[in-house]
Amino acid sequence: MIVFQLVAALAATRARRRGAIVAAVLLALACIVSAVSGFFDGALAAPGMSRAQVGVQIVLVAWTAFVGALAIARVGTLIRPGA
Repeated sequence: MIVFQLVAALAATRARRRGAIVAAVLLALACIVSAVSGFFDGALAAPGMSRAQVGVQIVLVAWTAFVGALAIARVGTLIRPGA
């Protein structure tokens, strides 16, 4: 999933308009699935984890959600007339 997200992010920023839109939409969807999974898979703050481990998990999930939001913003930028 991480490799897919990296490739999609590169394509969303470097591809021509149509390819960048497709890549950004796919990246946004992948980030949403990843973030939702991170929150609801039962491993976030699981018993026996240190505070540092929980903190790292929270940062990773939040970062994934942030990248998804950036991808959505990129789609918005690309579909505006004159983009």
